[in-house]
Amino acid sequence: MKRHALTFALFLCVCAFAAGAAEPAGPASMVCALGRVSICAVDGCKEADVDAIGVPGLVRLDFGTGEMHAVTAADAGRRSTFKVLERKDGKTTLQGFENGRAFSLMITEQTGLLTAAVAREGLAVTAFGACTPLPAEAR
Repeated sequence: MKRHALTFALFLCVCAFAAGAAEPAGPASMVCALGRVSICAVDGCKEADVDAIGVPGLVRLDFGTGEMHAVTAADAGRRSTFKVLERKDGKTTLQGFENGRAFSLMITEQTGLLTAAVAREGLAVTAFGACTPLPAEAR
């Protein structure tokens, strides 16, 4: 079921990015679904489920405010702030530091592919997912 949802999200991303290609500055906000997650420590890595590690599986990125918000009711109120936003060479990069963790996200504009990494002392989490721009009326 999750695999079908991720495939559908990727399809929406491709369609949305193709339709919004004329917007040179990029969208004002996006919604992203996380899929594959890995947790790495000094002794190795293992795959993990988004729900099992307590990470919101669906987030909204608001580029104007520099915030990402959890979208689902179960994660309501969870948010983080990013300090760096760069759009260059067809990629959007976000970075921040919060609660002893550094995080970095890269979104490939053409496909909507999301690659994310979170690091804290002795532990790193990587995640892959898909993002799609939100239309102005959905903001």
